[in-house]
Amino acid sequence: ALVSASSMEEARAALIAHPQIRGCIVDVAMGSDSGLDLIPELRAVAPDLPVVLFTALDEDYPEAGADAVLVKSK
Repeated sequence: ALVSASSMEEARAALIAHPQIRGCIVDVAMGSDSGLDLIPELRAVAPDLPVVLFTALDEDYPEAGADAVLVKSK
């Protein structure tokens, strides 16, 4: 199943409601929040959950803790 969330609050709730989630794509921009702040929370709850960071900026995010970075095309 595919679950989407447009805010950190929705993402937290989705992770609790759907513990069978097997991977996560996190956008850097999540409304007024940053997906960079969500990744440590995901790791705390599900340390082995694969996390892909999705961004419009062609930057490296080594401190983010994501397994991979996917850059949106321009």
